[in-house]
Amino acid sequence: MSRYLLSKEAEQDLRELIRYTKNEWGDAQVRKYRELLTTKFESIARKRVTDRLFSKAVEDLFFIKAGSHYIFYLRPKDQTPIIIAILHPRTEVLKNISKRL
Repeated sequence: MSRYLLSKEAEQDLRELIRYTKNEWGDAQVRKYRELLTTKFESIARKRVTDRLFSKAVEDLFFIKAGSHYIFYLRPKDQTPIIIAILHPRTEVLKNISKRL
């Protein structure tokens, strides 16, 4: 069982990212990128990453870089982390994140 949760929006981000990667670079790249993301999710869950605060306005919203994307997650005190977004820097990050909080 995973020690992290993916929000519905993050699941959708992941599906879109995989679809785009497959169309542009093929199945081998999809496998590599999916493995990278899963490793990052597990690292978040095990607190093996340096939490980078996204905004002082939301004290438990953090992010890390994963390949060409950023993973945004909530780390409520003493609870399972929740991945809320997997976004490319070219997207409207602030708009996407504010909708998901």
